[in-house]
Amino acid sequence: MTADRFSYQYDWALHEFLELHHRGEASIVFVELHEDVVFGTSLDAEETSFIFCQVKAGGKSGYSSQALIKRSGAKNSILGKMLSSIAVKDIAERVQKLGLVATRGFSLKLKTSGFRLEEIPFSELEEKTATVIRESLQTELNASVPLEKLHFREPSLDTRSTRHAVIGLISDLLTERNPNQHSNSTQIYVVLTDELRRKGEIAWDYSDWDQLVMRKGLTADRVEALFAQYSSTVSTDELINDFDSQVRELGFLTRDVKRLRERARTYLLNTLAGGALVQVQVRDSIREHLSTLEAVLCRQTLESLVNSCAPVVTEHLRDRESRAAAYIIEYLRS
Repeated sequence: MTADRFSYQYDWALHEFLELHHRGEASIVFVELHEDVVFGTSLDAEETSFIFCQVKAGGKSGYSSQALIKRSGAKNSILGKMLSSIAVKDIAERVQKLGLVATRGFSLKLKTSGFRLEEIPFSELEEKTATVIRESLQTELNASVPLEKLHFREPSLDTRSTRHAVIGLISDLLTERNPNQHSNSTQIYVVLTDELRRKGEIAWDYSDWDQLVMRKGLTADRVEALFAQYSSTVSTDELINDFDSQVRELGFLTRDVKRLRERARTYLLNTLAGGALVQVQVRDSIREHLSTLEAVLCRQTLESLVNSCAPVVTEHLRDRESRAAAYIIEYLRS
């Protein structure tokens, strides 16, 4: 996928997850490389079922039935690839819905003509079209396929303004919780998309559910932790105010304070309840390092701590300002 299409996949996944979670229909989302997005209905391994989607961005003309089943040499067709993906993940029996999501839309013959559906269930296809697709896939995959679960969907999320649309949805959801709260929806968006992208690069076995949830999923609990914090931001705002005072006491110049404050707020968001495992490891490492401090934090001591921090900190807090901000935050928290 190109960079633009890749970005669309993540923005669509987050937008859809927020809407599904808001309706009580999803508790976790996994984003895979190469177009797959999987929503889980529960965090309980015994109870969860899946909504499996493939997201295709770009192109001008709608997909015809022939385009969906066309093969190039030994490669799978578009629908063949999608159906074989759920078999590889060993989740076919738990998939309640299959969604092929395409920004270019679809040009498919329906049982009832003269109107347009945003989402087309396979059962709404004209019988001849449905038969051609079914027989082609049975030949391609050498097996019967669960086409009754298949839906074709043209997303409402515009490819030209996905970021603004997701930020707008976050803002709407926060306003619904607290109409008088002025929240930084953009920062929440950045934190959530960053987590989705990092975890999207991880390949993991769907049979190892607990590890899959921890290492690859973005959970509703994580979203709720961020939303709850921004629906009642007193503790964060107070800590940031204390942070501003502390950095000035440490002798940082005014021009540096703003950058450090931004790093501090990002660090706070990343270490809220439900944050990624690596963020918890970074936080714990910094706290353990600070436990060796025997006096009040001064500029020289801060520089020494940042210089000697653990590899997990330098690996995930890439610049020196981020590391300094994290140490100051944890010092204030202690």
